[in-house]
Amino acid sequence: MNEKLGGQAILEIKNLTKKYGTKTAVDNISLSIPKGTFYGLLGPNGAGKSTTIHCITGIAQPTSGQILVDGIDVVKDYKQARTKVGLSPRNLTWTFLLPPSSWLTIWVATTASRRRCVKGELMSSLLVLT
Repeated sequence: MNEKLGGQAILEIKNLTKKYGTKTAVDNISLSIPKGTFYGLLGPNGAGKSTTIHCITGIAQPTSGQILVDGIDVVKDYKQARTKVGLSPRNLTWTFLLPPSSWLTIWVATTASRRRCVKGELMSSLLVLT
């Protein structure tokens, strides 16, 4: 639990280690992410970012340590923990399945709204382009 912020952590990692044979991919990391916050994992290639995410989502089993998602142990209660976690693979290409108006709507909802771009303006621009 994150004592500083006084609330339960949505993600709690305690002493996570993941080894592949003799190669240590993640070496004894601990972190606590409070509910309602957003964090990113930054580091060079081979730093263990993807392996950590794989352990959080249950794709990989930790060698040691504990991962709690909203208080649920990822290893002991995988199915329940998995209902709390979503993963979008980095190379997921699905926009070709959608008409341009749909993926532009998704873009507005997730990105453009920070730039005060409204759907009506975007759709008007799209009509001009087509």
